[in-house]
Amino acid sequence: MNAFFFMGGLVFVVSSVGLATTIRLSDNIETLSNNSLPSLVGLWKVNEGQTQIESSERALLIPSLTPQERQAELERIKKAWEQIDEGFKQYESTPRSEEEERNYKKLLDNWNRWKSEHEEFLRINQQLESAKANSSDPSLSSRATELSNQLRDRARQNRVSFEAATASLLESLRINEETANAAERVARQQIDQGKLWTILSLIAGPAIAILLGRYLGNALI
Repeated sequence: MNAFFFMGGLVFVVSSVGLATTIRLSDNIETLSNNSLPSLVGLWKVNEGQTQIESSERALLIPSLTPQERQAELERIKKAWEQIDEGFKQYESTPRSEEEERNYKKLLDNWNRWKSEHEEFLRINQQLESAKANSSDPSLSSRATELSNQLRDRARQNRVSFEAATASLLESLRINEETANAAERVARQQIDQGKLWTILSLIAGPAIAILLGRYLGNALI
């Protein structure tokens, strides 16, 4: 009976270790698939959209752009904002650590500042478009020159808030990347531990069964 209890205990220990390893792996997979990965994808969408907007802002500063080209840049800005909204929606639906939550609040402050300045850039650009459409009027022509200078000044000022928002975005990306890397390291350790216990059980189980079988056989004889 002691021999059977011993074998039962061995099976129970090996099964318990396997179950615990599976549960821990499941938690880390959950972290990667439902937290880190969606967060990283959402933040990259925001970052790419912001970069596209800045690129289009610079293009709108080129005086030689045709009306069609300027309109195309405005369409790119519109699509970039759609991508940004989608990215923020995806990111906000994921759980965040305390460190990430603090950085996210900072990100929102910097982001709203940059967004407000970008909207001011678009407002000046719209006035410039109207002035150019009526450039036959000398007074409006001088107004167009003035607005063009204002647009350049606005673009230079926007750079400060743009870089601040970008820095906060990159910090959020770094935090999520570290979380993903940590989950991956723990998962690999758990896989290695699971392999070790499996190998030990494959060796110890049959060996103990043979030894106990011989012992019980001799005892019965």
